[in-house]
Amino acid sequence: MLVKAVARKLGLYRQARWVNRHVLNRADLHRFKAECALYRDLIRPGDLCFDVGANYGAKTEVFLKLGGRVVAFEPQPDCCREIAARNPAATVLQTAVGATAGSATLYVDNHRTGSSLRPDWSSGNPDGLIVPVMTLNAAVADFGVPQFCKIDVEGFEREVFMGLDHQIPCVTFEYHGAQIAEAVWCLERLAAFGPARVNFTTLDTSTFVGPWLSPADAAVALTQTVASFDWGDVFVQALSRQTGARPTLE
Repeated sequence: MLVKAVARKLGLYRQARWVNRHVLNRADLHRFKAECALYRDLIRPGDLCFDVGANYGAKTEVFLKLGGRVVAFEPQPDCCREIAARNPAATVLQTAVGATAGSATLYVDNHRTGSSLRPDWSSGNPDGLIVPVMTLNAAVADFGVPQFCKIDVEGFEREVFMGLDHQIPCVTFEYHGAQIAEAVWCLERLAAFGPARVNFTTLDTSTFVGPWLSPADAAVALTQTVASFDWGDVFVQALSRQTGARPTLE
């Protein structure tokens, strides 16, 4: 941590990360390239992308590499500093996202990756940290409709979607096998905004598990097949995205 802090202070952090990825940790380079390949068909150069629950900015880095314009939402102060150091081109907002604007208690995981607004989720700080909360609707009002929105909020996905009332061209959110009903609710919420197609990834893989499905078939797949995996991501792409149309707010 000291080395990282010194590198950030000297403005050498991105160079140090490049050396680490390309020389010392080639597995991280392969992961990064695989994720770029997965998202390349979903993000076009110039697309506005929201990274909700950005954590340390791994996905933000992928979206920027693909030419996206990224707004990263992350309530943990140390994570926000890391995102900014890794990805100076991103707009970083130190805030959580939920159903209503205000403030809430964030239960901070010791490793930061499992931090959640749900008190039953994290095994870290039981007292929590008071953080600001905004809605996706407010984010859209501030920045415009994103063409891509990634949501990874450790069990708080339903509340995030309760703060959204229109279709986004492509959304991905995390599911958990032990709480698959929550993922089905989120899928149905997004499908209600307009025609869409759905796919899945599992665990840390960067490939889709099969062909794109209708929302109805995807809901069945979630409950009958995908639920057997501990976790993964659901991808919901508006059919209008396939024709090149870009929805706007009324």
